[in-house]
Amino acid sequence: MELQDGNDCSLELTFNRRWKHVSVIRSFVQNFLGVNLPEGSQTTPERVAMAVSELMENAVKYSSGEGIKACFSVSTKASPLLQVSIENKADLASIDAVQKLYSRVIAGDSLETYLEMMREAATRGDGKSQLGLVRIRHESGCRLGLSTNSDTVRFTLEL
Repeated sequence: MELQDGNDCSLELTFNRRWKHVSVIRSFVQNFLGVNLPEGSQTTPERVAMAVSELMENAVKYSSGEGIKACFSVSTKASPLLQVSIENKADLASIDAVQKLYSRVIAGDSLETYLEMMREAATRGDGKSQLGLVRIRHESGCRLGLSTNSDTVRFTLEL
């Protein structure tokens, strides 16, 4: 992601898929946005950091490759104010599963979908909650997007 005209800052991180990186990057994102998001924005650095953390956890869990790429761009002069993308390699079965889950999460009212999926998570026997995407959609204040190709999953957040 290149720094575009009107953007105040832009950065790209590539990291190995290790759990210890998730909390470090979450803290970094929260601090980075704390000094770069303008006062009065419709969400907080904490909410965006939560969303980024959820996406990174998914990338660590479900990636078929080692590298995970995270890009951030903040602008006080253009819309969207904030753009974030998290990208990782994935196999076709994982891509299909994430596309189906995303379609469900993005349809309808975010609170109703969140409550419905929380009820389902409470009865799942496989130990997976699958609540990360619906939590992002409902709690973060960001628009959630998904793009895929034959071996890559890329989630985007915009504010």
